[in-house]
Amino acid sequence: EGSDTLMGIGGRYIGLAGSGVAISNDIYALYFNPAGLAQIETAEVSIAKQVNSELLPINFAAAAIGLPVLDRFGISTVVAAGYIPRLHMYADGAFAESDLESVFLRYALPGMTGNFDGIISSKTKDYRVALAFSPINSDRWALGVSVGKVDCATYFCGVTAEGADGYKIISTGATAYTLNLGVKYKVTN
Repeated sequence: EGSDTLMGIGGRYIGLAGSGVAISNDIYALYFNPAGLAQIETAEVSIAKQVNSELLPINFAAAAIGLPVLDRFGISTVVAAGYIPRLHMYADGAFAESDLESVFLRYALPGMTGNFDGIISSKTKDYRVALAFSPINSDRWALGVSVGKVDCATYFCGVTAEGADGYKIISTGATAYTLNLGVKYKVTN
């Protein structure tokens, strides 16, 4: 589950086949294109959950508000912060090397052997802050930037067919920092 499973976030954008990069103009622009945040006119808060989700309590949480910092120069400024669970996977049971679960989970745990019986849990969390700018009297263009911290952790505990003792525990973790730049420009009205 999570936004990295190509399901996206936000009902509007899922219903529009993930077109959020081009059209986002609300709090979900934090995920799709930070420039879209510039079109927020009032404070926005969103806590969203995918209805059929079993692993994630929420799949998006964010808040955005306009700041009058550059108003006197005719520039609208919006700041936003949010949390996006990007990927969460869990498997419990016996899997052969050719099973989809085994192939997918070996991608998350490169040291994992093909056949295993046990529990695997993997989580990727993305924390972002963003700033967006646009002219106050026009929605012709907007610029946005966001920085993020991505935490990844995967854990396996169980039995493997290939191990000498047949029992194995593997865990991995990583942190990455991101810089996202976005631009929106209307060629015509």
